[in-house]
Amino acid sequence: SLTPPVVDSDTPMPAELQQDVLSLESDEVKASTEPTAASEAGPTSIMQQYKEKPSTETPPSGAIYDTESYHRPIVAKQAARGGALKIVLWVLGLIIVGAGAGAAVYFFVFPLLK
Repeated sequence: SLTPPVVDSDTPMPAELQQDVLSLESDEVKASTEPTAASEAGPTSIMQQYKEKPSTETPPSGAIYDTESYHRPIVAKQAARGGALKIVLWVLGLIIVGAGAGAAVYFFVFPLLK
């Protein structure tokens, strides 16, 4: 079993282990003679600091739940005409531009590297 180490009474204890600090951390409960905050008399609620006045004007109705007042009707888009032809022309155009760029590199840039 473990035994506590023997400490000379001449050896100074660190500040954390002084008797006054140890007494604060001990499990012993000491009776306090000082009054606590709960026993002091005082107001238990906050007094109302303003007076409510009834509203003299009626607010305008927002009609926030009336969908007819703020939703616009959805308009169907017309079908695009010639969509397939546009795609074919774009692909052909990209092929032509790519072939032209490749030919320019092959005939003008590569000879300069040799």
